[in-house]
Amino acid sequence: MPDGSLVVPGRGDGHGLKLLTCCSTASASQGEQIIASIYILNVGLEVLQDVRLVPRQFSNADMTELAYSSFPCEEELSIGTMLPGTHRGWICRYQVTAADVLSGGPIISSLAATAITSDGDAVRDECDLILEVRWSGDDDWDGN
Repeated sequence: MPDGSLVVPGRGDGHGLKLLTCCSTASASQGEQIIASIYILNVGLEVLQDVRLVPRQFSNADMTELAYSSFPCEEELSIGTMLPGTHRGWICRYQVTAADVLSGGPIISSLAATAITSDGDAVRDECDLILEVRWSGDDDWDGN
């Protein structure tokens, strides 16, 4: 990861399913592209079934719904079976807009990972990737 990157671990429940997100930077200004890496890990000792990445919310401080410029398609979000000690990762991109800067706060990407244990228990891990937005002073605030 580049210097200045931000790594956010999930808030797992101890069943081996872990969600980890990394961002290329902790803050960005208008026009900057951010690169987010998302990983689901099976750090437990049992096989996990029906493993899935679940996008929950991606918005700026005004609660405007955002969209990554590149994000896995629906079929890629479902992993299926994960053996112990394995992982799956995705790379996502987003370019910060003037509206994000004007919202006056961070951009937040909320994600979850879900799976079923060998005992049939549903497990979940969640993670919020928070990117601070800054005004560079050189940006054209009104977009003209």
